[in-house]
This record gives sequence, structure tokens and C-alpha cells, in this order.
Amino acid sequence: MMSLSITNLLLIFGIVCLMIAIIGQAKLFFGEINPGFFGRLLALIIAIFSLTLAATFMLFPAETPDLVRSYLTKYISQFIGMIFHYEVMS
Repeated sequence: MMSLSITNLLLIFGIVCLMIAIIGQAKLFFGEINPGFFGRLLALIIAIFSLTLAATFMLFPAETPDLVRSYLTKYISQFIGMIFHYEVMS
């Protein structure tokens, strides 16, 4: 059984939304897609967001956000300690 990663799902979802935004009115075998202007605009916005997020997940490995988060946590805790130390000295 094949499992899809979040990157693949975002990529597929982005391509489908982009197709809806570009094609607009379409008749399929069993249904019809008629999103209108605002539906096409919303599909375009969702597609751009989804494809950008998928590209970001592909470019940066999973370890990078963890490293950034741990660095920011350490930096913020040091900064807060420095602020409290400055208030005590004043």
C-alpha cells in the first residue's frame, strides 16, 4: 500500500486548484465545474499557497525547522533573562 506524504498531497491539491482556476467552466463525464469569478480567484489563491508550501517542504529538510525552533527558543530565553537582569540592575 502506498502512503502519500504531506508534500505530495499539497502538490496534487495545488495542481487541481490551479486547473480549476485556469479552466473555469468544465464538463466532465458525470459532473460540471462552474466556479464563477470568485471561485476561480479563491482556487488560484489556494493553489499558489499550496504549491508554495509544497515547494518549501521539498527545498528544506525536516530537520531545518527543528533547528530554527531550538535556536529561537534558546535566543528568546537568553533575551528575556537579559531584560530581567537589566531591570534588577536599574
